[in-house]
Amino acid sequence: VLEIIKGDKAKTQTYCDILKLSEQIEQAYEKNDDKMADELSHKMDKLEETLGPEYVALMDGLQDIDP
Repeated sequence: VLEIIKGDKAKTQTYCDILKLSEQIEQAYEKNDDKMADELSHKMDKLEETLGPEYVALMDGLQDIDP
């Protein structure tokens, strides 16, 4: 998955945008702004789809890992 993203400048930029949104979502939750967090999460979901099905599958799989 990393090779796919690393090899495409547009996907690399999208990945960076996802990281920024992730930080903004965290800040919104800290401020108890659930509405903003939900809006940002929706944007992040759309960006993740543009990285391809492999990325989406990886992220879904990571949620299932027991810490």
